[in-house]
Amino acid sequence: ELTLTHRLLPNEAAAESHSRGWDSGLDSLVARFNRHYRKEIRFKAPASAVYAALATQEGLRGWWTQTCTVGSAVGDSARFEFGENYKLMRIETLRPEAQVRWQCLESRIRVEGRSYPDNEWAGTTLVFRINGDTATHTVLRFEHLGLTPALECHALCQGGWDHFLASLLKYVETGAGTPHLASERDCSSHSKAA
Repeated sequence: ELTLTHRLLPNEAAAESHSRGWDSGLDSLVARFNRHYRKEIRFKAPASAVYAALATQEGLRGWWTQTCTVGSAVGDSARFEFGENYKLMRIETLRPEAQVRWQCLESRIRVEGRSYPDNEWAGTTLVFRINGDTATHTVLRFEHLGLTPALECHALCQGGWDHFLASLLKYVETGAGTPHLASERDCSSHSKAA
């Protein structure tokens, strides 16, 4: 476990700038030792639309799961349900048009008659980095730090992320994603495990 403290920065703007740099640098360090899930997506949409899809309950219901309860401030919780499966997150970062970051606190994954270890996602971190190239084009770099081949659910969850990140792209660009529906009992499809 590594704890980094950077003190005596001259002002809030400098602290924010350094915080972004340290987040990126430390995530790169983690990536060097872990083969976690990552994906880059290019949107034909402004950064504000991508951020809204990631940072609001309405947006998350549009592409990930219709059954979610999401706070609106750093430190709040976010709960995402997929039938009997769920993920409970703590919101760690909300930087408009720049970054959304969650720490997973609890999880349950039971799919296709198989139970994976409870809380296998606990302690993992989900990072969405947003870079608005132009007013109409945005690049999203997503990393699920800790979702590595060492986890039993790795292949299942990788397929789930592939499905739901495609849903995110569709939602941002067209207004209609393919989220887990509130009427679905569980994530019986291999591609919908995340």
